[in-house]
Amino acid sequence: MQDPGEGAGWERLFWLVFKRTSNPIVLLDEQRRIVDVNDAALALFETERAEVLGTSMADYIRPDERVDGSEVQTEFAARLERIGGRRLATYVAMVDGEGIPLESPILNCELPLTHREREVVTLIALGRETPEIARELHISPETVRTHVRNAMSKLGA
Repeated sequence: MQDPGEGAGWERLFWLVFKRTSNPIVLLDEQRRIVDVNDAALALFETERAEVLGTSMADYIRPDERVDGSEVQTEFAARLERIGGRRLATYVAMVDGEGIPLESPILNCELPLTHREREVVTLIALGRETPEIARELHISPETVRTHVRNAMSKLGA
């Protein structure tokens, strides 16, 4: 849909997280059709991008439709946002169990963010608001905003 680094401000930061996170992320239109997925989501679905785009999200959440009949336990967060000029639902999955690495080597090697900045950016990508992030990380809302400013500055967003 869009290359990381395109757009401005929040949207640029979103695309960087979308491409580089090990958490599966799916973007849906208003009819719940998939308009984009990241590599982690493709690994979860065990399919190729061309096979997923334009299909219904319902095709990927019913375990009886998986080829081997297995079930993958996931939790997800969803949020409506305007991305690339379109109103899209962003689904971020947290997979229980093995198969998808918990940490992205790309995040650890290429991004100049501190561990705390990565935590804050990840929680933003999951749809959390500043007060929720502050409570979860046991820091003040002002400290959350400082981490966001620093991360955006380092990423040129």
